[in-house]
Amino acid sequence: MINNKEDHTIMLAPDQLEKLRNEYKMFQNNNPNEFNQNSSKSIDNIINLLKNINIDNMINKKNVIIAFIILSSLIIFLIYYNISKANKKAMTEKAIYHFNIGNSYFNERQWNEAINQYNEVLKNKPDYLNVENLIQQSKYEIINHSIMQESDVLINENNDYEQAIKKLKFIKQDSIYYNEAIEKIEFAQNEIKRIINIKNKANSIIEEILNEYAKGRIESSIKQLDELLELALPKDSLIKDKAIHLKEKMVKVKNSYEEGYERFRNKQYKKAFECWSCIFDIDRKIIGNKISYYTSQIGKYFLEYYYIQASSDYDKGKYSEAYMKCNKVLQSWPDHHGCLEINNMIIPKLNK
Repeated sequence: MINNKEDHTIMLAPDQLEKLRNEYKMFQNNNPNEFNQNSSKSIDNIINLLKNINIDNMINKKNVIIAFIILSSLIIFLIYYNISKANKKAMTEKAIYHFNIGNSYFNERQWNEAINQYNEVLKNKPDYLNVENLIQQSKYEIINHSIMQESDVLINENNDYEQAIKKLKFIKQDSIYYNEAIEKIEFAQNEIKRIINIKNKANSIIEEILNEYAKGRIESSIKQLDELLELALPKDSLIKDKAIHLKEKMVKVKNSYEEGYERFRNKQYKKAFECWSCIFDIDRKIIGNKISYYTSQIGKYFLEYYYIQASSDYDKGKYSEAYMKCNKVLQSWPDHHGCLEINNMIIPKLNK
């Protein structure tokens, strides 16, 4: 028996099925991590095709299975895509967060902290902006910062300006510290010039002081040494040490000479010469082979002592001894009035 009942079943035509398969293939070829306009269009086309299928009335079971598979794949993809998109967004936000903190540390020159933050950026988004370059720059600046610290010690504590300049020249123009390094180099160079000028001036002053000392102007010499020590000489300056030692020696000469003079004036001749004995050695250390006023004066007192002895011998009738001593004085002091007078009195006596 033939059933003439009208068939209301909606069939999926072969061309529609083929179109559905093609759209699905196009959809599969799109990278889920790069959701673009083609992906969106493919999904829209698949959904529109599926809307035309009446699954309850479909006779062709094969078409139903195909449609079901496509729909299931679409649902799975959408779930995966949304999760991936959410994770990607979260990781991007983390990368931005650590990048901003890293930049703050970078601007504050806290290089190690900046590197730590930039590494966190790379964990979340390996291709984020120029993070790799910033890490390398930070490592580079750590080395330059160390050079800057070493130069500070050399300049401020050791006054070793030349060594500081050598170190600072390792900092190149691409460094954040370059301008500061140039300023420090200029400062060190100016300090070197200043020190050279001070040393030249100090050497000139010392030369004047030694001339004054040789002339017996010891008070003036000591005063000039005090003024020299007030100059801004470097801590390790040999001139400063020389000035200090010169002053010590000159003070000792002054005290020894004055004490010897008092003893000589009080006829304590032996003690007087004991006081003066150190002056000869100090003189050589101060002015070398030159004869100073003090050495010259002591020599005269020594000759005067011979004259005193010659005068005593004459009074005792020891004319030969007196004559010999007077002649000894006259060899160094030809116009000594006392010795000339004694010899004039002795010669007639010796001729008898």
